[in-house]
Amino acid sequence: MKAAVLGVGRMGTAICYAMNKLGFYVIGIDSNEHACNNFRNHIGGSDGTFYLTDDSKSWDRALRFEQPDVVISSLPYHQTKEL
Repeated sequence: MKAAVLGVGRMGTAICYAMNKLGFYVIGIDSNEHACNNFRNHIGGSDGTFYLTDDSKSWDRALRFEQPDVVISSLPYHQTKEL
């Protein structure tokens, strides 16, 4: 099963790690390059994929391409409405 995590900051990284330990293939999506490093340090390899995006349309394309079973948002509150 696939789990997509939107926003891979501190909380998002913890969620990615937990979902990976539960057996999910993890898809991290964020606009911050540092989040990519955090994701790869904890998930990486064949257990997950990271998308560096710049807007909500890019997030939508990544989600449509990957077709995850579950989507988890760990975005700041003010970004959730747009998503």
